[in-house]
Amino acid sequence: MPGTPNQLNVLAAVAADSVDAIKATLGAHYSLVFPRNVAEAKAALASQPFQLIICGFRFDESRLVDLLTHCNSTPHLAGIPFVCVRVSTGVLSTGAYAEMAVAARSLGAAALDLSELFKAKGGMAAGAHFREFVAALIPGR
Repeated sequence: MPGTPNQLNVLAAVAADSVDAIKATLGAHYSLVFPRNVAEAKAALASQPFQLIICGFRFDESRLVDLLTHCNSTPHLAGIPFVCVRVSTGVLSTGAYAEMAVAARSLGAAALDLSELFKAKGGMAAGAHFREFVAALIPGR
């Protein structure tokens, strides 16, 4: 379901336990669609326009690279900004996250560790930083 004229559509492919954090941070500013797996993400991307794709490192058993590769190889999706996020630390070590972030960046995505922002700045400041980060990626915003 597309957002209002002032809201941009964002595909937020994150693990189920990260949905509330993304809603709290971006929900008032963007129209969010939360697929449960890569197949649902691909279906949503094929059925409606999005101005931003956010994908968590733990999404669908860490299939972030699958979704990013699909977007890069699909002409109408290749130009959409893609942000890889670590919403919570979970079982992914900081070293593993850093390596995955380098891989995602090498494929043209941005990467942001929200878990560290939440720890360092608190929820409100981290949320504001994330919104600024996201807005800077979207052309014309």
